[in-house]
Amino acid sequence: MAFNVEQFGSNVKLLRKKKGISQEDLARLSGLKLSNFAKLEGGFNSNPTLSTLIAIASSLTSGSIDDLLLGRSRVGKRLVFKTENKQFAKAIKDLRKKKGISQEDLAHKAGLKLSNFAKLEGGFNSNPTLSTLIAIAKSLTDGSIDKLLKGLDR
Repeated sequence: MAFNVEQFGSNVKLLRKKKGISQEDLARLSGLKLSNFAKLEGGFNSNPTLSTLIAIASSLTSGSIDDLLLGRSRVGKRLVFKTENKQFAKAIKDLRKKKGISQEDLAHKAGLKLSNFAKLEGGFNSNPTLSTLIAIAKSLTDGSIDKLLKGLDR
């Protein structure tokens, strides 16, 4: 599974049009300002945060961030991710430990500063950007952000 960050806005627009939803309506459903949503869809912001990804994915797909990034619309079991309660940090830490990888090694492998990664894994940054999510997902799973957020490694 290969995500193309530059195509994120195009994928959102494609899915939005497939569902017959206006920019205004999707921005409202996602809790975003129309101007920010238009920038995102227009490719002027190709590195949204996790909370933005979750909001848009829950409005356009079955809740799958992977489907959102790949421009797929899917009907089925809804995936629900919560950034509260350090769920994201716990998923990363659990997967990292399961694979026997140190914080230092994972930060290096994902191209992140150790201090930034430690904050993220410690739950002090529960809203990482898309590029950070992709880097960590590639390092811990088959590249699936959904699996990373769920703490799964199938």
